[in-house]
Amino acid sequence: MTSPHANEVALRRLYDSFIAGDDTVYKELVDPEIVWHEPGETQISGDWRGADEGLRMYQKFMEISGGTYRDELIDIVANDRLGVAIVRHRLERDGETFSYVLAQVYRIDGGKLVEYWEYPEPEFYRAWR
Repeated sequence: MTSPHANEVALRRLYDSFIAGDDTVYKELVDPEIVWHEPGETQISGDWRGADEGLRMYQKFMEISGGTYRDELIDIVANDRLGVAIVRHRLERDGETFSYVLAQVYRIDGGKLVEYWEYPEPEFYRAWR
């Protein structure tokens, strides 16, 4: 069996630490100029620019969901240029429970995450409307 790619190992560290509430690895791996592309026409849609904006976006998730937003990492694959995380999001909002899976795609340059795209199931659009 081959060893996982270094970028896969790094992304797993990122998700493990972030899910645990620690942003140390985030600050290490996310480029200060990263661009986050959030799809659709929701309260979180659009392009968020910068590592600090990424943290602000996460705070917005928590605010909109009343603190119920959670990530569950399903799997990660990565190579020299790209990493893909398959993630389940769960949250409660306005008396409803939402759960959906999405692909989170990262462009990687020199070991840093420099761009991000999200490809969610349709439930995402209801959850963040």
